[in-house]
Amino acid sequence: MVLSKRMAHELLQAPDHYTIDEALRWGQVVGQGGSQELLETLFATELGHCFANEEFWGMVVHFFNENPLLDPTCVGPIIDYIHHRKYALQDLVQPGGKIETVPPPEPNFSMKSRSVAKLLDQLEAWHRQLNHEEKAPEVQWKKSNIADYYYREKDDETFASFRSGARRRNLAGLHSSNYPLGYTNRSAGRLRPGALPVQNPI
Repeated sequence: MVLSKRMAHELLQAPDHYTIDEALRWGQVVGQGGSQELLETLFATELGHCFANEEFWGMVVHFFNENPLLDPTCVGPIIDYIHHRKYALQDLVQPGGKIETVPPPEPNFSMKSRSVAKLLDQLEAWHRQLNHEEKAPEVQWKKSNIADYYYREKDDETFASFRSGARRRNLAGLHSSNYPLGYTNRSAGRLRPGALPVQNPI
């Protein structure tokens, strides 16, 4: 972070209970004439404790300072939107269901000549897109021909009787039509104690 003389002066005036990160952001914001309300809002975002790509984010902070009439509740969402456009990798679903990770949509995003009104319009459009994606129907597929099955809890005595009978029959009975297609002796051997499969209850 590059600090002007005024910012450096304000840094030294930061409240004693501030962390170093908070004191740095204090010096930056207050040194540009920013408000305490803006500062507290920034503390609640990633910019409150992260200084990665500060050369760019410093311009974003300057933008906020230059627009004091901006609703402070918009600051966090604007930061999220800018991060999404400039830095966040995107996961796109390709034909066949394969997910491909692609670069950010707008890696050259700049605050130069950026107006508040246009930025808020873009933010609103992004939120509409997110809401649409959240409401998108889940992927569904046709039911297979494999019959349904469920298990019914049995007491230990009943299960012991079933297990004993199955052993005498060498588990052959589990291949009968009473059990769903694909439910073999091998899978039946993994039944947990107390569970007995039953097909298509009425």
